[in-house]
Amino acid sequence: LIVIGILQRAERQKIQTQRIQKYAFLVDQSLGEKLSLYQWKTYDYGPYSKRLHRDLERLTTKDLVEKITKQTYGGSTRTYYRHTQNGTQTLTDALDDDENLSEVMDAIETVVDEQKNVPISNIIRTVIKENPEYQSNIYVQ
Repeated sequence: LIVIGILQRAERQKIQTQRIQKYAFLVDQSLGEKLSLYQWKTYDYGPYSKRLHRDLERLTTKDLVEKITKQTYGGSTRTYYRHTQNGTQTLTDALDDDENLSEVMDAIETVVDEQKNVPISNIIRTVIKENPEYQSNIYVQ
């Protein structure tokens, strides 16, 4: 539901994996340890959650999130995600049934609203600057 909430709040047609990872990390931080959603490890561009990646794949197979892969002009591929109508309905139903989700959704709203117009490179830089334990050798400030 966190992923669907992020995708829905971002109000974009599609979002890249890195942005979803950083949004979820920032949401996790704002909720604190009592509601920590994912375990984070150092990866190429700051904090990364393998479970979040698996959640994205699972949501895709359940038609709650759509995965879009596009080839760049340079020949590499980029992966984007967007919520589906089924995902939006699932989130709406869950919010109606569980009052505890409101705190998580408030955190998503705050993080996404603050970051949605910020370039991903700036988000990564800020996250690593504020959390240097997640800086990898690949990403150097």
